Amino acid sequence: MASMLSSSFSLRTKKLKSLVGSYDLKPEELENLRENFKKVCTSDNATLGEFEEVLKAMEMLSLVPLAPRIFDLFDDNRDGSVDMREIIAGFSTLKYSQGDDALRLCFQMYNTDRSGCISKDELASLLKALPDEYLPVDITEPGKLDEIFDLMDANSDGKVTFEEFKAAMQRDSALQDVLLSSLRPA
Repeated sequence: MASMLSSSFSLRTKKLKSLVGSYDLKPEELENLRENFKKVCTSDNATLGEFEEVLKAMEMLSLVPLAPRIFDLFDDNRDGSVDMREIIAGFSTLKYSQGDDALRLCFQMYNTDRSGCISKDELASLLKALPDEYLPVDITEPGKLDEIFDLMDANSDGKVTFEEFKAAMQRDSALQDVLLSSLRPA
């Protein structure tokens, strides 16, 4: 019986992998995602509300406040829904990206208007959406947000380009902890 269950799990995982291509999620993570997607979603695509429910079912509660932003990033074809392929690719990127890829993803999370620059309002908006337990205690101190933004805005023009963002993150590991680690699923 255990052999049959193991074999069935393996076949479903292989089928799912062949369906979505090669991503870095572990077989058990793929299976968990597939099961929760099927339970929550009424079709092959998830709406924003369904996507939020999938996050909750997968116990990725730290990402629920950011669901609209994550959903927007995952929706590659801009059709207002995400399919299994987009979700798996997105989760894989969120969880396993490193180096410049991780920095670019983090930058895109904060650049909500897709202008190519992060404004102080965009930074504040995303940081305020995070649950308090994912932020450093001193982030709510008066002037702290301005200090973080000023660390990134090298030319003081009121906007942060990817190059400025990358340089600031490489210079300051504490800043990297604040802006990057809180966006990764547990």
